[in-house]
Amino acid sequence: MPPTLTTGNINSIRYSTPPSELPGLVREKFARKLVRFHRLPDRCFQKMPEQGPTDAELLTDWLKTQREAAFHALVARYAGLVHQAGLRTTGDETLAAEASQLTFITLARKARSLASRGSLAGWLHITAVMQSKNLLRQRLRESRNRELLRTHMDTDSHGQTADTW
Repeated sequence: MPPTLTTGNINSIRYSTPPSELPGLVREKFARKLVRFHRLPDRCFQKMPEQGPTDAELLTDWLKTQREAAFHALVARYAGLVHQAGLRTTGDETLAAEASQLTFITLARKARSLASRGSLAGWLHITAVMQSKNLLRQRLRESRNRELLRTHMDTDSHGQTADTW
């Protein structure tokens, strides 16, 4: 049975089963995941405000009064999550940045239907991954089309002569 983590500070993780008592392979896999988690940059872990408006309140404030500060607060709260989700999906910094922008544009467009949610984190993560995948498909499609055009131009230039005109 894999170990279960209890809630608490990241530096004081408590295990229901001590890692030393786990079977070798399970212990190694668990340790690799834990090390990968610790290597993430600090900008990925932004503490949620203990007091202050919720996501729903910020979104409602932005919808009703068109206050850019409310939307900016949402962007500041989730920019790291959205960017990292895009970066993990694409592996490319520029595509991740573009996916992040598209995700927040989609949030602005669909704000009315999302205003009743307590937290936007899950929706933003899924949307960022989907936008990233769309950008990867678009890049692949454009690359194939360029290659097809290049092949077409190379074969046509060798087959025709200037005398045909």
